Amino acid sequence: MKHLAIVLALAFFLGIFCISAQVSADCANAVPICSNTPVNGGTNGFESDDFNGAATSGCLEKTITDAIESNSAWYRFRTGASGQLGINIGINVSEDWDFALYKTSDCSDLGDHIRCNFFDNNDQNAFVGFGEDPTGTTENIQPACRAGRYEDWIQVAPGGDYYLLINNFSNSNSGFSIQFSGNIFVTNPNDALDCSIVSNLLGLPISACEGSTVVLDATTNNAVAYKLV
Repeated sequence: MKHLAIVLALAFFLGIFCISAQVSADCANAVPICSNTPVNGGTNGFESDDFNGAATSGCLEKTITDAIESNSAWYRFRTGASGQLGINIGINVSEDWDFALYKTSDCSDLGDHIRCNFFDNNDQNAFVGFGEDPTGTTENIQPACRAGRYEDWIQVAPGGDYYLLINNFSNSNSGFSIQFSGNIFVTNPNDALDCSIVSNLLGLPISACEGSTVVLDATTNNAVAYKLV
């Protein structure tokens, strides 16, 4: 029985790791994040147009695909505490990456972004995001969306749902990394982000006895294929 419990627990944590390492090109299947451990990703085009043919969305504009998205990755997270929160997106200094953060629980109603950056990176910055540039470049902090600049922190409360779009403007794409920052991870290191969004995705806990057969349901809405990793 102990061996079975260990196997199920290991599978659960490996499942969280694999989900965090995946990339979704659609908001409806945004990858859940519930830790400030760096998440590495990349992009390979986009699927459905999450902006319904719009020419602009806040500071985002159409790309070479004639849509706002060109090489997109969507993530979502839910806050579990109150405090100051930022995001650092590490990029190749020779590449052109954009992002937008939306406070919503519904992909079909993104609304206005609360943080956004659409830039050409002529300054060859290694990070884009909001809060504090980890390189210590104070000149990057700006109160509004500007080329290659950081916006101010956001103040969050428990239960806030957020969607993060990371988009590569061109086809030069060597990937990116995401890491959260802010005082919220000092005051609430274990529950700054709400992991129930991952638990709900993986399904309810399963109780089983040694020697019994357990069927794991991997069904995901709108999924067209599954990959064992």
